[in-house]
Amino acid sequence: IDEALTLLKNTNGITLLTDSDMHLCCSANGEFAQLNNEMSDYFLKMIVDKIKEYKPEYITASDLHCLQYIDAYLKAQEEENIEVIPLPDILCATGNI
Repeated sequence: IDEALTLLKNTNGITLLTDSDMHLCCSANGEFAQLNNEMSDYFLKMIVDKIKEYKPEYITASDLHCLQYIDAYLKAQEEENIEVIPLPDILCATGNI
């Protein structure tokens, strides 16, 4: 996570918004989400609600599974105003790779 954050902090053309609470696990990786649907959904909603507080245009995550999980949630909620972009796509688009 530190390496991804360092890359993003040094990327020209973006304004990076971070939050100390965003270390929370969305539970997309592993059996937890499958065995504890309600709790997993609760964690995911907490994360997305926190993201929405910042009113971002784009979001990314260092964990692709987490990013896909958040993306699916946003699409189900019809949140068309937040685009989910994988970290490598950001770095390629800004010429940092």
